[in-house]
Amino acid sequence: MDGMAQPNRATFRLPAAALFVPVLLFVCITPLATAGGAWLVLYIVPVVALVWVLITHTTATADRMTTYGLLGTRTMTWEELDQLELPDARWATAVAQDGRRLRLPMVRPRDVPRLVAVSGGSLRLGQPAAGDPESEQLAEPEQPVEREEPVASEQPVKSDQPLEKDGNPLSPVNPPR
Repeated sequence: MDGMAQPNRATFRLPAAALFVPVLLFVCITPLATAGGAWLVLYIVPVVALVWVLITHTTATADRMTTYGLLGTRTMTWEELDQLELPDARWATAVAQDGRRLRLPMVRPRDVPRLVAVSGGSLRLGQPAAGDPESEQLAEPEQPVEREEPVASEQPVKSDQPLEKDGNPLSPVNPPR
């Protein structure tokens, strides 16, 4: 049952094409490593790269997330999870309620829906926590402020009209010199 997909488990790994990097390192290091002497130690670099590509991954089940890496295994249950941080397109970081941080290798922002599905409802996507007054205040829409006169910067700008550095339209009567 190893090759079959399990709906209650998600594993996030590097793609198989990542194995090309250690092989390329091996080929590039070979001329220098075969020169003799202590240069043979350079073969450690592609071996470590290969082990890192094969071992580093994140597994999520219905009760916990587990990360595997060169330095060991780390686990966080869904009950301990306070939030997920998604800096840019980098790997996600799980933050526990006690402040402990767990980097989730290979889990990108696009993978969050899979985490939500595997968690079995323990992880909510886009829903404020119940009883959190700060999130309730953020959920309330602000009342629009009515102005008596339109502000000059709110004037519509035609797309074919050139703009100055500060974003204001250039006057067609007095173009810049």
